[in-house]
Amino acid sequence: MDETLYSAETNEQYLQFAGHEYDKKNIENLSKMNFLISEIFVRSFSEPRILLLSSIENVSNALTKSLELKLHELRGTKIRSKDFKYNGKQVNWNTWRQFNSIEKDHKKRRVVFDEFVKKTKYIAPVINLRFKKIRKIYSSFSDKIEENSKGSFTPLDGYLISEKILYPNSRVWFRIWDNAQQHHSGVN
Repeated sequence: MDETLYSAETNEQYLQFAGHEYDKKNIENLSKMNFLISEIFVRSFSEPRILLLSSIENVSNALTKSLELKLHELRGTKIRSKDFKYNGKQVNWNTWRQFNSIEKDHKKRRVVFDEFVKKTKYIAPVINLRFKKIRKIYSSFSDKIEENSKGSFTPLDGYLISEKILYPNSRVWFRIWDNAQQHHSGVN
């Protein structure tokens, strides 16, 4: 069932990210179903480890789905080119790849890119809030992770454990990088 939900949600997200018509309600409902299955697993089991980590990721994605959808909406409405069009509509963040693939003039592509970079201020608060919530969700599962004997469980820890990168030095460097990123973006 998990694979069927994943496949259905991925299909809707493909339509969404490719700039096609998609069913927002369907994405929300699929995410809720995935959340229920994943939450049951996380609350009931600690093994197999890869399913636990995947379930924690699913829980965090589901609980922040509204922010993800808000981000997508803002990328399409607030981050638009005033001068360039794709398929008769203003190029926006969601159609930028398609525009880039057909626009041969690198200077025009650069103008759109620079314009979009200046407008990231419209999406930064949503991104930062989503990351903050994801970190909090991961932290709430700290007691489920044996490898996490030194504090709060993070998305980075989940990735490192999943990829079997448990070298103490790597974790130290990744944590330094993660802390620097948080400090740089103003996220605590």
